[in-house]
Amino acid sequence: AGKLLLEKITRLLELYDDISAGFAGETGLQPLKVGSCLTIANFWLPEIAGKFARACPDTPLEITVDIVSRVAAMLAANKIDIALYEGAVPDARFRAREFSSYRIGWLAAPDHPLAKQKQIPLSEALRHPLLLREKGSAVRSTFDSTLLLHGLKAEARWTSVNSQALVRGALGGAGISRNHRRKRTGRRTAGAAGHCRRTDGQQKFHCLSS
Repeated sequence: AGKLLLEKITRLLELYDDISAGFAGETGLQPLKVGSCLTIANFWLPEIAGKFARACPDTPLEITVDIVSRVAAMLAANKIDIALYEGAVPDARFRAREFSSYRIGWLAAPDHPLAKQKQIPLSEALRHPLLLREKGSAVRSTFDSTLLLHGLKAEARWTSVNSQALVRGALGGAGISRNHRRKRTGRRTAGAAGHCRRTDGQQKFHCLSS
């Protein structure tokens, strides 16, 4: 999956031509400023940066990693040239290219009451301790929007900027986590080690420019 995403993300290099047109008269040392969400930075940004360095060796790459809300704000304020963004496009004025997506759902320990259910209604999930990403993150923003749509409220038992901390907390029995379905710790997020038994949503990755 990582290799496939890396192949898809080479489309980002095409945006370099668009952006460089705005640097007419500048030297090759004019930096390209990129803002990235945490998920992309954790798993793919080093390879993306390496590809860019090989394709555009005379262009310095300046990278800022932050939560999606602040990355979008930096792009809107022209503090960055490109945003590697997770979630729905936040502003219709941005040019957007979708380059990948993943499924999201509930994660619980094998012996959790919800673990073997094929479907987990939102109202039922909210009766259990919730382990959630911080406000402003892509997964949390999507979840909060869903709650608002259904007129529901939720309080997080755990809040973390680190998805793996929430995964480990859920597998340890601290509650259920709203998380993406990926393999990253040598354990699967579905099956014997833990259950993401209802992947009921989708999160998209975009490359944004203004």
